[in-house]
Amino acid sequence: MERKILCVTEHLIVRHFLQSDLEELYRILSDPKVMACLEPPYTHEQTERFLREAALVEQPLVYAVEDKAGQFVGYVICHGYDADSVELGWVLKPLVWGRGYAGELTRALLTEVEGQYSSAVIECVPQQGVTKAIARKNGFHYMGIGDGCEIYRKELGRRPLLHRKELKMELIKLREQPGLAEKAARWFHEKWGVPLEAYQESMADCLKGTGPVPQWYLALEGERIVGGLGVIENDFHDRKDLSPNVCAVYVEEDRRCQGIAGRLLELVCRDMKEKGTDTLYLLTDHDSFYERYGWKFFCLAQGDGEETPSRMYIHREV
Repeated sequence: MERKILCVTEHLIVRHFLQSDLEELYRILSDPKVMACLEPPYTHEQTERFLREAALVEQPLVYAVEDKAGQFVGYVICHGYDADSVELGWVLKPLVWGRGYAGELTRALLTEVEGQYSSAVIECVPQQGVTKAIARKNGFHYMGIGDGCEIYRKELGRRPLLHRKELKMELIKLREQPGLAEKAARWFHEKWGVPLEAYQESMADCLKGTGPVPQWYLALEGERIVGGLGVIENDFHDRKDLSPNVCAVYVEEDRRCQGIAGRLLELVCRDMKEKGTDTLYLLTDHDSFYERYGWKFFCLAQGDGEETPSRMYIHREV
């Protein structure tokens, strides 16, 4: 398969991932030395899921890196952080540490995203001294700590015209626009395959307003639904004590990596706190996505009809 190149540096090529990169990627993500400041080393199954969900998608979150000899040396992170910012990062083989590749990649990515975002962000844990040094050297400034990570930000200039469409996006609470209930029920049904009647019933209960749950939230661009999520008592799993649950989180593919999911999650946490519920749970198969928005892995839970457990996350609004 022909390689699709993102950018080229003095020593490296940044390209889209291929399915054939799986084993090389696994060697990196299963290496305790590489993962020491990130997450526990990945299993082969986790690596397959990461490749499938983060790399082999229409709008990748990560890109493969190879040297000029064609050897796979790691990957870079380059995706929307919020509506105005892009997150940058890198994960490289220990064999190439100390060669200046991380700085070289950072400069190349900053050039690549110029004119597309108003700022760039690098996140790292406090122990990652090299990452912090590279961030500062490339004009990033320390902004504080979020979810245990130090956040460094670099302003890229004026917000580009490319993102003006985002200004039209509106987040709504379904209870405040009941006329959208049927349209919303059909949209969630199409995305998740859950019976339409289940969404219709849940949204009807939401509109009655007899309790804090269920609730439904939408992201709209004009009359188009581009994202949404809900809050229900239990998202079809065996941990009935962990309630209520954020469920059905979805953003249209052509609107991903623009911070919509993050804004929806922020809205639901804030709104539920105002209703007296400061702790929410969320069941997912994703790794390293919800942490970005302040959620923490809590435990494994068995989904109804699923062969393997899924990851349960928790969020406490303070």
